[in-house]
Amino acid sequence: MRELWSKLAGSIKRRLRKNYHIYKGVLLPPRDSRYLREAYRSDKLFYESTVMEGIKFTQRLGVTDKTRILEIGCTTGRSFIGLVQKVPDIYYIGIDINQWNIDWCKKYLAKENPNYNFHYFDLKHVMYNPNGKIEMNENFRFPYETGYFDLVYATGVIPNYIDSEVLILLKDFNRMLKIGGRLFLTSFVEEDVPDMEENPENYLMTFTYPRQIVRYEKNFFEKLISEQGFRIDSFEHRTEIDFQSAYYLTKIS
Repeated sequence: MRELWSKLAGSIKRRLRKNYHIYKGVLLPPRDSRYLREAYRSDKLFYESTVMEGIKFTQRLGVTDKTRILEIGCTTGRSFIGLVQKVPDIYYIGIDINQWNIDWCKKYLAKENPNYNFHYFDLKHVMYNPNGKIEMNENFRFPYETGYFDLVYATGVIPNYIDSEVLILLKDFNRMLKIGGRLFLTSFVEEDVPDMEENPENYLMTFTYPRQIVRYEKNFFEKLISEQGFRIDSFEHRTEIDFQSAYYLTKIS
Protein backbone atom coordinates (compact mmCIF):
# COMPACT_ATOMS: atom_id res chain seq x y z
CA MET A 1 0.00 0.00 0.00
CA ARG A 2 2.83 2.40 0.88
CA GLU A 3 4.44 1.77 -2.53
CA LEU A 4 1.11 2.47 -4.27
CA TRP A 5 0.69 5.79 -2.45
CA SER A 6 4.28 6.71 -3.26
CA LYS A 7 3.69 6.13 -6.97
CA LEU A 8 0.42 8.07 -6.85
CA ALA A 9 2.07 11.00 -5.08
CA GLY A 10 4.88 11.02 -7.63
CA SER A 11 2.39 11.05 -10.49
CA ILE A 12 0.46 13.96 -8.98
CA LYS A 13 3.66 15.91 -8.36
CA ARG A 14 4.77 15.47 -12.00
CA ARG A 15 1.40 16.70 -13.26
CA LEU A 16 1.39 19.76 -11.01
CA ARG A 17 4.98 20.87 -11.50
CA LYS A 18 5.65 23.83 -13.73
CA ASN A 19 6.50 22.71 -17.26
CA TYR A 20 8.63 25.72 -18.10
CA HIS A 21 11.11 28.15 -16.57
CA ILE A 22 11.36 31.94 -16.74
CA TYR A 23 14.77 33.58 -17.04
CA LYS A 24 15.18 37.34 -17.56
CA GLY A 25 11.50 37.47 -18.43
CA VAL A 26 11.85 34.86 -21.19
CA LEU A 27 9.96 31.56 -21.11
CA LEU A 28 12.28 28.55 -21.49
CA PRO A 29 11.51 24.82 -21.87
CA PRO A 30 11.92 22.29 -19.03
CA ARG A 31 15.58 21.67 -18.21
CA ASP A 32 15.41 17.98 -19.15
CA SER A 33 13.99 18.87 -22.59
CA ARG A 34 16.76 21.18 -23.80
CA TYR A 35 18.46 19.14 -26.45
CA LEU A 36 21.96 19.23 -27.92
CA ARG A 37 23.98 20.02 -24.80
CA GLU A 38 23.94 18.84 -21.20
CA ALA A 39 25.13 22.32 -20.19
CA TYR A 40 21.81 23.76 -21.40
CA ARG A 41 20.18 22.60 -18.17
CA SER A 42 21.57 25.90 -16.92
CA ASP A 43 18.95 28.60 -17.55
CA LYS A 44 21.72 31.15 -18.04
CA LEU A 45 23.61 29.15 -20.68
CA PHE A 46 20.44 28.12 -22.50
CA TYR A 47 19.16 31.69 -22.55
CA GLU A 48 22.51 32.98 -23.83
CA SER A 49 22.40 30.41 -26.62
CA THR A 50 18.97 31.69 -27.69
CA VAL A 51 20.34 35.24 -27.80
CA MET A 52 23.12 34.08 -30.13
CA GLU A 53 20.55 32.39 -32.35
CA GLY A 54 18.62 35.66 -32.62
CA ILE A 55 21.78 37.48 -33.64
CA LYS A 56 22.50 34.83 -36.27
CA PHE A 57 18.99 35.18 -37.74
CA THR A 58 19.08 38.96 -37.98
CA GLN A 59 22.72 39.84 -38.59
CA ARG A 60 23.90 36.83 -40.60
CA LEU A 61 20.73 35.72 -42.38
CA GLY A 62 19.03 39.09 -42.81
CA VAL A 63 15.73 38.14 -41.16
CA THR A 64 13.12 40.90 -40.93
CA ASP A 65 9.41 40.94 -40.12
CA LYS A 66 8.79 40.14 -43.82
CA THR A 67 10.80 36.88 -43.81
CA ARG A 68 9.00 33.55 -44.09
CA ILE A 69 10.96 30.95 -42.12
CA LEU A 70 10.84 27.16 -41.98
CA GLU A 71 12.93 25.50 -39.27
CA ILE A 72 13.62 21.80 -39.66
CA GLY A 73 14.11 20.11 -36.28
CA CYS A 74 12.86 22.89 -34.01
CA THR A 75 12.98 20.68 -30.86
CA THR A 76 11.69 22.77 -27.91
CA GLY A 77 12.15 26.12 -29.61
CA ARG A 78 15.70 27.23 -28.78
CA SER A 79 16.17 29.04 -32.11
CA PHE A 80 12.59 30.35 -32.13
CA ILE A 81 12.96 31.83 -28.64
CA GLY A 82 16.03 33.75 -29.77
CA LEU A 83 14.38 34.83 -33.01
CA VAL A 84 11.26 36.36 -31.49
CA GLN A 85 13.34 38.33 -29.00
CA LYS A 86 14.79 40.12 -32.03
CA VAL A 87 11.81 40.11 -34.42
CA PRO A 88 8.55 39.50 -32.49
CA ASP A 89 6.26 39.84 -35.51
CA ILE A 90 7.62 37.05 -37.71
CA TYR A 91 6.10 34.32 -39.91
CA TYR A 92 7.59 31.06 -38.68
CA ILE A 93 6.98 27.33 -39.06
CA GLY A 94 8.94 24.87 -36.94
CA ILE A 95 8.69 21.13 -37.52
CA ASP A 96 10.01 18.21 -35.51
CA ILE A 97 9.73 14.41 -35.44
CA ASN A 98 9.12 14.41 -31.69
CA GLN A 99 5.43 14.89 -30.85
CA TRP A 100 6.14 16.05 -27.28
CA ASN A 101 8.39 18.84 -28.55
CA ILE A 102 5.67 20.12 -30.86
CA ASP A 103 2.95 19.89 -28.22
CA TRP A 104 5.09 21.90 -25.79
CA CYS A 105 5.92 24.56 -28.39
CA LYS A 106 2.26 24.92 -29.36
CA LYS A 107 1.20 25.31 -25.74
CA TYR A 108 3.92 27.66 -24.50
CA LEU A 109 5.42 29.44 -27.52
CA ALA A 110 2.68 29.84 -30.12
CA LYS A 111 0.50 31.86 -27.69
CA GLU A 112 -2.38 31.99 -30.16
CA ASN A 113 -0.31 34.01 -32.62
CA PRO A 114 -1.35 32.80 -36.11
CA ASN A 115 2.13 33.58 -37.46
CA TYR A 116 3.82 31.11 -35.08
CA ASN A 117 3.31 27.53 -36.27
CA PHE A 118 4.62 24.22 -34.96
CA HIS A 119 3.95 21.01 -36.89
CA TYR A 120 4.60 17.37 -36.06
CA PHE A 121 6.32 15.55 -38.93
CA ASP A 122 6.40 11.76 -38.52
CA LEU A 123 9.56 11.13 -40.55
CA LYS A 124 11.18 7.76 -40.04
CA HIS A 125 14.76 7.87 -38.75
CA VAL A 126 16.81 4.95 -37.45
CA MET A 127 17.98 6.91 -34.39
CA TYR A 128 15.28 9.44 -33.55
CA ASN A 129 12.05 7.98 -34.90
CA PRO A 130 12.41 4.33 -36.01
CA ASN A 131 8.63 3.80 -36.20
CA GLY A 132 7.90 6.92 -38.25
CA LYS A 133 5.37 6.61 -41.05
CA ILE A 134 7.01 8.92 -43.61
CA GLU A 135 9.83 7.30 -45.57
CA MET A 136 12.85 9.12 -46.94
CA ASN A 137 12.69 8.04 -50.59
CA GLU A 138 12.45 9.45 -54.14
CA ASN A 139 8.85 10.53 -53.49
CA PHE A 140 9.67 12.43 -50.30
CA ARG A 141 8.40 15.98 -49.88
CA PHE A 142 7.80 18.32 -46.98
CA PRO A 143 4.12 19.40 -46.88
CA TYR A 144 4.74 23.01 -47.97
CA GLU A 145 4.32 24.97 -51.18
CA THR A 146 7.01 25.39 -53.80
CA GLY A 147 8.89 28.70 -53.55
CA TYR A 148 7.10 29.72 -50.36
CA PHE A 149 9.93 30.38 -47.90
CA ASP A 150 12.66 33.00 -47.69
CA LEU A 151 14.74 30.96 -45.23
CA VAL A 152 15.09 27.29 -44.37
CA TYR A 153 16.98 26.74 -41.11
CA ALA A 154 18.36 23.30 -40.24
CA THR A 155 20.69 23.03 -37.25
CA GLY A 156 21.72 19.49 -36.32
CA VAL A 157 19.66 17.80 -39.06
CA ILE A 158 22.13 16.85 -41.80
CA PRO A 159 24.58 15.22 -39.32
CA ASN A 160 22.24 12.24 -38.96
CA TYR A 161 21.69 11.47 -42.66
CA ILE A 162 23.74 9.61 -45.28
CA ASP A 163 24.53 11.17 -48.65
CA SER A 164 21.57 9.77 -50.60
CA GLU A 165 19.22 11.20 -47.95
CA VAL A 166 21.06 14.52 -47.84
CA LEU A 167 20.48 14.89 -51.59
CA ILE A 168 16.75 14.31 -51.07
CA LEU A 169 16.67 16.90 -48.27
CA LEU A 170 18.66 19.50 -50.21
CA LYS A 171 16.47 19.01 -53.27
CA ASP A 172 13.32 19.71 -51.28
CA PHE A 173 14.88 22.61 -49.39
CA ASN A 174 15.57 24.10 -52.81
CA ARG A 175 11.99 23.46 -53.95
CA MET A 176 10.48 25.25 -50.97
CA LEU A 177 12.75 28.30 -51.20
CA LYS A 178 12.32 31.34 -53.41
CA ILE A 179 15.14 32.18 -55.82
CA GLY A 180 17.61 34.12 -53.69
CA GLY A 181 16.27 32.44 -50.53
CA ARG A 182 18.70 31.45 -47.79
CA LEU A 183 19.51 28.04 -46.35
CA PHE A 184 21.41 27.60 -43.09
CA LEU A 185 22.58 24.12 -42.19
CA THR A 186 25.18 22.41 -40.06
CA SER A 187 27.19 19.28 -40.70
CA PHE A 188 30.23 17.40 -39.52
CA VAL A 189 32.75 18.24 -42.24
CA GLU A 190 36.51 17.66 -42.32
CA GLU A 191 39.29 17.60 -44.89
CA ASP A 192 41.29 14.47 -45.84
CA VAL A 193 38.74 11.96 -44.54
CA PRO A 194 36.54 9.43 -46.40
CA ASP A 195 33.73 11.00 -48.46
CA MET A 196 31.15 9.80 -45.94
CA GLU A 197 31.49 7.85 -42.72
CA GLU A 198 28.91 6.86 -40.10
CA ASN A 199 30.06 7.14 -36.47
CA PRO A 200 33.76 7.49 -37.43
CA GLU A 201 36.14 5.92 -34.95
CA ASN A 202 37.98 8.26 -32.55
CA TYR A 203 36.01 11.30 -33.68
CA LEU A 204 34.74 13.84 -31.11
CA MET A 205 32.67 11.50 -28.92
CA THR A 206 31.71 7.96 -28.00
CA PHE A 207 28.82 6.71 -30.11
CA THR A 208 25.90 4.82 -28.63
CA TYR A 209 23.30 5.06 -31.45
CA PRO A 210 23.28 4.31 -35.18
CA ARG A 211 23.95 7.41 -37.30
CA GLN A 212 24.70 9.49 -34.25
CA ILE A 213 27.15 11.29 -36.52
CA VAL A 214 27.55 11.12 -40.28
CA ARG A 215 30.78 12.87 -41.18
CA TYR A 216 31.60 14.17 -44.66
CA GLU A 217 34.73 15.11 -46.54
CA LYS A 218 34.50 18.85 -47.21
CA ASN A 219 34.86 18.86 -50.99
CA PHE A 220 32.49 15.91 -51.38
CA PHE A 221 29.85 17.58 -49.20
CA GLU A 222 30.13 20.91 -50.98
CA LYS A 223 29.65 19.15 -54.33
CA LEU A 224 26.33 17.78 -53.00
CA ILE A 225 25.33 21.33 -52.09
CA SER A 226 26.23 22.92 -55.42
CA GLU A 227 24.55 20.14 -57.42
CA GLN A 228 21.24 21.10 -55.78
CA GLY A 229 21.37 24.74 -56.88
CA PHE A 230 22.94 26.43 -53.88
CA ARG A 231 25.80 28.90 -53.65
CA ILE A 232 28.04 28.71 -50.59
CA ASP A 233 28.21 32.21 -49.09
CA SER A 234 30.12 31.28 -45.96
CA PHE A 235 31.62 28.22 -44.32
CA GLU A 236 32.65 28.16 -40.65
CA HIS A 237 34.51 25.14 -39.36
CA ARG A 238 33.38 23.70 -36.01
CA THR A 239 31.65 26.87 -34.81
CA GLU A 240 28.31 25.25 -33.95
CA ILE A 241 27.06 22.90 -31.24
CA ASP A 242 29.17 19.75 -30.73
CA PHE A 243 31.77 21.09 -33.19
CA GLN A 244 29.45 21.01 -36.17
CA SER A 245 30.40 23.27 -39.06
CA ALA A 246 28.09 25.98 -40.41
CA TYR A 247 27.05 26.64 -44.00
CA TYR A 248 25.32 29.83 -45.10
CA LEU A 249 23.82 29.19 -48.54
CA THR A 250 21.74 30.98 -51.18
CA LYS A 251 19.43 29.35 -53.71
CA ILE A 252 20.58 30.39 -57.20
CA SER A 253 18.69 27.89 -59.39
